[in-house]
Amino acid sequence: MINLEEREVEKKSFFRRLIIIYFLFAFMFIFFLHSIYSLQISEFNNYEIAALENKTKEVLVQPVRGIIYDRNGTVIVNNIPSYDLIIKPWEIPNLDIFIKNISSIIELIPSEIDFVTENFEQKARYNRELILKKNLSKIEIARFEVRSFMFPNAFIDERYSRTNNYPHLFSHAIGYVGGINNEQISSILKDQGLNQKETIFSYSNGFLVGKTGIENKYDKKLRGLFGKKIYEVDARGKLVNSQIISCQKMEIIYLPH
Repeated sequence: MINLEEREVEKKSFFRRLIIIYFLFAFMFIFFLHSIYSLQISEFNNYEIAALENKTKEVLVQPVRGIIYDRNGTVIVNNIPSYDLIIKPWEIPNLDIFIKNISSIIELIPSEIDFVTENFEQKARYNRELILKKNLSKIEIARFEVRSFMFPNAFIDERYSRTNNYPHLFSHAIGYVGGINNEQISSILKDQGLNQKETIFSYSNGFLVGKTGIENKYDKKLRGLFGKKIYEVDARGKLVNSQIISCQKMEIIYLPH
């Protein structure tokens, strides 16, 4: 015969456990409603801004330096275009085979192959272009162009080099340009209200500033303003489509009488 007192104790214990379970489910339900409210209403704007920032990437675009003329309008210092062979690593399934094939058209030196090999995986991961060879000759350009259909994952693009047309007459007065360190780059970008980030270079040698002479004295005017190129970015951080290129300004310098 079942003891009535034991049954009563079991019944009370069951009801206590049931109440605890009810409270637990009620708490979870309230927490769930609060989370939905936060996501959909109170924090919607914050998440919307964060999502927009996550799907776009801003890349700086290096401006082309201004041209220097004499008082008669004769060009003294100009930007001479050069041409680089650039590859799309994310479209190349086997780098060794690619290098072997393209080496039959354009001669590559060991340092160029080493540079591409070292940077290939990182560039491929984020859909970044990679320079394979700089300053192509006219013969190399012609060889590639007639066979470009064989290399849809490579192309030739224009870069610039700074050239003094009268190096023997005005070299000391005109001066020269050269590379800069990270602190100088940060300072230049800070003046324009920008932070140092990934940059599309217009010059084969990257960031340039005037070191001596007129190139140095009028560097800020000649250097111009960095532009911006905005890309769409997929969920893996790969660049998809470019959207906006802002204007870049540079000033032309006329030497006084």
